[in-house]
Amino acid sequence: MINLSEEIRNGYTVSTLSKRVWQIQLDMLGVLLKVCKKYNLKIWAEGGTLIGAIRHKGFIPWDDDIDMIMLRDDYTRLVEVAPIEFKYPYFFQAAETEKNYIRGHAQLRKSDTAAILPCDIWQNFNQGIFIDIFVADVLPDNSNGLRERIYTALETKRSRMYNALYGSLLSRHPIKYLKDYLSVRKIGVLNSYVSMCSLIVDSPIKSTQMADVLFSSLHHKKITRELSWYKETLMLPFEDIEVPVPSGYNEILMTQYGDYMKPVKAPTMHGEVFFNLDIPYTDVLKELRRKASLKSKLKHFFSFGTNID
Repeated sequence: MINLSEEIRNGYTVSTLSKRVWQIQLDMLGVLLKVCKKYNLKIWAEGGTLIGAIRHKGFIPWDDDIDMIMLRDDYTRLVEVAPIEFKYPYFFQAAETEKNYIRGHAQLRKSDTAAILPCDIWQNFNQGIFIDIFVADVLPDNSNGLRERIYTALETKRSRMYNALYGSLLSRHPIKYLKDYLSVRKIGVLNSYVSMCSLIVDSPIKSTQMADVLFSSLHHKKITRELSWYKETLMLPFEDIEVPVPSGYNEILMTQYGDYMKPVKAPTMHGEVFFNLDIPYTDVLKELRRKASLKSKLKHFFSFGTNID
């Protein structure tokens, strides 16, 4: 167990609350890695967690979550066994396991806690403390502009789904919101997600590159990695445990971040998160909704996103 006392790391004060969140996430990661080992599924540290493992032997001091990544086949197998392997308070959240969840990657949640993004206070899916599990797909060959055409189609579908779930008649484009909502509702959120997956998975000619592309921005889709960088797995210290790291971590991080060994204090990807380690997210959501601004309440009143399926 990590030391939960407040401390200064790299000139940044890490609070006891942050340490307690980290401890819960490390416990969840241990559960996830145990399941992956049981089914011989490959999984690696990703993003800030990968940087943390290399540069800090633990969390980046200002980070608030854990990021992991898997290739599509292993990810699909994990989704299949998740209902059997992850029992309360753990919950494996993915498009296939929870209604109206559209992030394109999975999150392992701890249901008796809360980690709520401001944009999600009107959503009814599980919002316990989480770790992210991204899925990488082998990309189609880029000859004849196939990859770019797929990216454009993915971006259109992605935008439509997010507008349907998070938009409102009070937005700047209420007609577009209504069209997107009716379009997604017609086929359902899960089928919309499956149709996005098929664009990549069923592409006829594969390359030697991979990326997390389904729900990424067009800019992020262009950050590709070579499959060979993930050929071997190293186990490296991360706080009080070890995490799996791809052998080509230097190439991966240089491609994505440049000089990743130089600490840069930046906002977390999630921005503000409402954490509560002692009260379930369901109770915290009720309080956040009660205290929400009139503008937020009106926007929710004039939206249909939480009732798509």
